[in-house]
Amino acid sequence: MKVINFLILIFCLSHWSSAFAFKESSVTIHVDDATSPEKKWRDLSKNEEERVRFLVETLLTSKTGKMLLGKARDRSASQGKTLFDVIAPGEISITDTTLIRRFSPDRPEATAYELQSKIYINRDLKVRDALLDLAHELVHFIYKTPFNPYKDEFQVKEFIVSTLEGRGGEIDAFMAECLVERELFPSRNRENSNCHLVVDEEGRTSREKAISEFYRVGPYLKMLSGDLARYRLRPENFAAMTDEHANFISSAYAVPYPLAALKEFETIMGKVCENDYKRLAYMRESIGSPIGRTLASVLHSEDSDSASTGMAGLEKIEGKGARGQEFAQMARSYQKRCEFFPHQ
Repeated sequence: MKVINFLILIFCLSHWSSAFAFKESSVTIHVDDATSPEKKWRDLSKNEEERVRFLVETLLTSKTGKMLLGKARDRSASQGKTLFDVIAPGEISITDTTLIRRFSPDRPEATAYELQSKIYINRDLKVRDALLDLAHELVHFIYKTPFNPYKDEFQVKEFIVSTLEGRGGEIDAFMAECLVERELFPSRNRENSNCHLVVDEEGRTSREKAISEFYRVGPYLKMLSGDLARYRLRPENFAAMTDEHANFISSAYAVPYPLAALKEFETIMGKVCENDYKRLAYMRESIGSPIGRTLASVLHSEDSDSASTGMAGLEKIEGKGARGQEFAQMARSYQKRCEFFPHQ
């Protein structure tokens, strides 16, 4: 619930039917009983798919939920899957997006990418909470703009802002969750619901109020300040950030959302830079080294003298034809993107 978990995988190549076409034998569960305050959705049926189907069928009775499920059906079909292939019980509620990058050691500069997403709903939740979490995660699944940290200009501030305020981000997802709560359970507010915090004086869900709430980090401000300093940033770089009490906590990281987004960025880039370093090592071996310096010394020189030597080594490799030029281009991209995540 709800930072998107973005996994980065790397491989060496050398070595629908309608989502709403239910089975005739699907379980029938009385909605009133199933959505009672204490009922957990894992107890709806012994069959995992039947439990997921019940959540989907119930969410369809909400106007917002029906719209989200229709778009999610199309999104899952674009992955060659049905809606029920991409929703499953899990340890926490999260949208898990995996970017798979494939390359051959013989041609590490030639890569292919594949993006796959899946929704997990916390199996220990009560039915009402599971329904609202499903609506929340569907927004991430449908609208979150895919990014490629191997190619894009992937900066800390932009990532945090996008995770919270971007299309399909945490604020969009929470506002959709609140709409579904109002439509499915108009006479009873969910216990511990924060939806009232983002309602304006006219009773409408306010994006402005949501932004203000999501940037409240409470006592975590000192920790966040230290973490941001590593990237030459300060909390003041985020206009809405305050040390007021944080009402919104990421279940994925158990910290306020700005800090959770920063941790997510570091997880992604740590893996990306590790993979890029391996890729550069493959390529350097394939074209040979014109000097006796290690790859690490070429990429990570720090003082002025060694930096000059390292740059000279990179220029010598660049002079070894098309492959050398490709290596130099990749190496400079690595140096720029992985400044804070060097691998030896």
